[in-house]
Amino acid sequence: EFGKPYSKIKEEILENGEWKGEFTAKTKSGKLVNSLTQITLLKDEEGKPISILEVSQDITKRKEIEDEVKKYNQDLKEINEATEKIISVISHDLKNPLAGIVSSSEILKNNVKTLEKEHIKEFSDIIHRSSTKLLQQLNELIAWVKSKQEKASYDPAKARLFLAVNDALAVSLENAKNKDIKIENLIQNEIFIVADTNMLKSIVQNLVNNSIKFTQKGGRILITAHLKGSMAEVHITDNGVGMSIEVKDKLFEKESISETGTENEEGTGMGLKLVKYFVSQNGGEIYIESEEHKGTTVIFTLPLA
Repeated sequence: EFGKPYSKIKEEILENGEWKGEFTAKTKSGKLVNSLTQITLLKDEEGKPISILEVSQDITKRKEIEDEVKKYNQDLKEINEATEKIISVISHDLKNPLAGIVSSSEILKNNVKTLEKEHIKEFSDIIHRSSTKLLQQLNELIAWVKSKQEKASYDPAKARLFLAVNDALAVSLENAKNKDIKIENLIQNEIFIVADTNMLKSIVQNLVNNSIKFTQKGGRILITAHLKGSMAEVHITDNGVGMSIEVKDKLFEKESISETGTENEEGTGMGLKLVKYFVSQNGGEIYIESEEHKGTTVIFTLPLA
């Protein structure tokens, strides 16, 4: 098993008189070793090739160390990126709703005896919306950090898809209610899948919350599923603002940022990256169909039980 085809090595030896490089060889015991090899073409007095001289050095240990260093550097890079992202989220995304809670609660505290009922309700609504948003973003941040630390272990189990999705929707219903958005789970009751239920819950919550975010008041979100070979194909469809091809193509990219929703809702920009990671962990795929002003359908697959 050479790093380059043997015929190419032979050509280089005949042309240049030698070849030097690395390749992987198999010993008699079946063990693979990395070798640094120099092959020199020996010629007679008339310049005709008579034999070759091969000198090989076992560099398996060196390659192992190099691989470890590369992995260490990559881990270090990811830790630095994660730290920067956490600082960014805490200083901006989490600070804003927290500021709303503090200012509204302070007004209530200082004027509780003089405020009219409609004003009390107004500030209470601000506190509730900000708290819900803060909790959602914290959960998103925690899940993202866990995935980076590889603590999000895959624990598959058989589950009825309709019930699993219903369970995940419980968290999103209040957000939908605030925008008068109707969510319908139309998945057939007899579909069973094999998935990590915690990951599935996070997938559905993130995708549905995204649909709510980019759907106008009075809109609708439909959740359906279809059988496709050995997989269940889940569709989450909204009649929201949709997106351009350019935006769609960048959704899962590392450097993508969160857009504001139809009611100026904000996010951490990590939700879809988590979704893609969790879908992949469960052996599925995810893709998006969308058109500006015509809504969006997010499709992901999960193995059937």
